[in-house]
Amino acid sequence: MSCRCVTEQWQRDRDKQSSLAKKTAVLLGKPQVLYRTPDGKYCFVTEGEEVKGEIIEILTQY
Repeated sequence: MSCRCVTEQWQRDRDKQSSLAKKTAVLLGKPQVLYRTPDGKYCFVTEGEEVKGEIIEILTQY
């Protein structure tokens, strides 16, 4: 894949995980932390749990 394709794929993955984290924050009533793992994947956990990578964004339930 070209650089542009990989970058676009990462952006789509980030957008998807960010959307899921926002919905989870609303459902649970707790902020969610979006982070990137060392292998480049985007994940999220509830604030206060262990983050295994670089924090990208904190999404609140508001």
